[in-house]
Amino acid sequence: MSTSATFQTELVAIMEVLTKAAVTEISKLVDDGYAVLRLEISRSHLENEELKRQLAIQMDTKRRTPQSSITYINTGVCRGHLYNDKGRTAMGGLLNLVRSYM
Repeated sequence: MSTSATFQTELVAIMEVLTKAAVTEISKLVDDGYAVLRLEISRSHLENEELKRQLAIQMDTKRRTPQSSITYINTGVCRGHLYNDKGRTAMGGLLNLVRSYM
């Protein structure tokens, strides 16, 4: 066997060992990265479920809140007159009420 053939055989053997080691190391890194990614996705799903639960509780609470306890302020233009039980326009009283909060 010539020196050139021996050198090539040794080089091939060394390259095979290095290639297998590199593939093993790369596979380990990919597996570790995949595990971290799965953990992050799992945490994200749990966080989303908790947020959905909190939103459902808030929506349920809002639905149960009596409408009389919610204050609405109309800032639109009034096209007619509101009359109270004495036949007078109620807008003056409403404006005074709004001004008292400003």
